[in-house]
Amino acid sequence: GGNCGACPEGHACQQFQCECEPDCDGLQCGDDGCGGSCGECLQDVETCDLAFGGCLALSLPVPAGDFWMGCNSNTGVACHPNELPYHQASTGDYSMDAVEVTNARFVSYLNWLEQMGAANDCSYQSLPMFCVDPASSGFKLTYMDEEWVVSPLFRHHPVTGATWYGASSYCQWTGGRLCTEAEWVKGARGGCEILGPLCKLISPAFPWGNQAPDCDQANAGFCNSSTQPVAQYGAGISKYGMYDMLGNVWELVGDCWHGDFTDAPADGSAWVDDCLSESRVRVGGAFNVSADNVSVHIRAAATPEVGVPATGFRCCHD
Repeated sequence: GGNCGACPEGHACQQFQCECEPDCDGLQCGDDGCGGSCGECLQDVETCDLAFGGCLALSLPVPAGDFWMGCNSNTGVACHPNELPYHQASTGDYSMDAVEVTNARFVSYLNWLEQMGAANDCSYQSLPMFCVDPASSGFKLTYMDEEWVVSPLFRHHPVTGATWYGASSYCQWTGGRLCTEAEWVKGARGGCEILGPLCKLISPAFPWGNQAPDCDQANAGFCNSSTQPVAQYGAGISKYGMYDMLGNVWELVGDCWHGDFTDAPADGSAWVDDCLSESRVRVGGAFNVSADNVSVHIRAAATPEVGVPATGFRCCHD
């Protein structure tokens, strides 16, 4: 490179001049040390956490208080048996990610595991479990040359094909946890501090009210043939500011599957009842679900040890 003498730290001799060498080792965002960037986070819904080394979802506060959970027959939307009984519950203060976990952020976790010598290993209470099934992701995530990569076109789409154990492990890695089903419903529907004294009567079927979603509010009802980047549907934003609570992908939550809400906890906690390997809950519906089958109360079972197509997750924080 030529004779430059002793170059300052972070510089190298190039054509007789000391030139700054960008350093993005372990970083997916932030300054490269030379005035450039190691990558950009999604504006308004992600933040660059330098201590963490990458982008994290912006987490939005949800205040403590009451809300109504399950299908409200007053909305005119058909109720399924597993969405009943309609009941009052409450939560403490918590925060919820503004967007679903993206392929880019999940790949960061998989590559961190790789560096730790735990490739695709999200073992849970001594049960050996995979974090993700590439086939269930539509091969948007692939493993090549000892590194996980995401197809560039899908970096900011919600991750799909993560197992429940992979989802839970990712949230813990970021300092959070999977949302409980109650927290997710409250975040999507709104609490009584917003809806007021008629909360029981008017708690809506959708974040915006009781009209089924159109293609400006949610990626549902076959508006598209696949997932879309997160935070594209501003018309469907929840009362607390979360995007894509309905459609795009189903979202895994921390609870075990129960066939209805009989005896469900009323304190906002996850309903886990000793269910180490039983089915978990996914909520909200996805792009490939008809518009009349997405709602704040729609729910289905998910096998925790396999990646489920069209199913992702977001994290909550205490």
